Amino acid sequence: MPTGGPSCLSYMCSLLLNNKPRSVLDIGIGHGKWGFLVREFVDLWIPENKYGEVDQQFFDSSDRFNSGRFYGEDRTRLVGIEIFEPYITDIQHMIYDEILIGDVHDILPSMEEHFDIIICADVLEHLERNQGIDLLNDFHKHGTITYVLVPINCGSSGRAEHGNVYEIHKTSWTSEELRVFGTCCIVGDIYNLLEIKGEEHD
Repeated sequence: MPTGGPSCLSYMCSLLLNNKPRSVLDIGIGHGKWGFLVREFVDLWIPENKYGEVDQQFFDSSDRFNSGRFYGEDRTRLVGIEIFEPYITDIQHMIYDEILIGDVHDILPSMEEHFDIIICADVLEHLERNQGIDLLNDFHKHGTITYVLVPINCGSSGRAEHGNVYEIHKTSWTSEELRVFGTCCIVGDIYNLLEIKGEEHD
């Protein structure tokens, strides 16, 4: 599905609040949940934010698509990668500053931008193991901190939900396997949360 279980949300939202990233890369944006949460718990939770503040007398309804009015012109830079373009609607376009359509294995290595936080949630289980290993090894080059959420006991499903062949589950990952790449803990009872520290970046 283009979404994931809700049990980890409180923990992840606290991480966003505590880290206050100025740039975020969301891999496999699907419905756009993580983008919404970044906007809410990073951009809205600052004292100077004037959420939706307008002069009612001169309000132009077309301004409702101006995300800068809601989240501030100095909002966190939010970039998403999505391989299945039919998931992308006007909703995601309003939330994200930039959406890159394609395979993360092609896009991420060519990106020069470095991000404060990378979120890769409910993605790893959809990749072949060697692809997952390559991706995990690549994260430390592009993010100060990467959070990888992987469902526990998630094996192959063989189901292409929503007409999307990329939704098929291909691998299951244990906590021990994930700890090779960083620190790992269980959140919300059903997720392994892997934290990967990135290379020093000026």
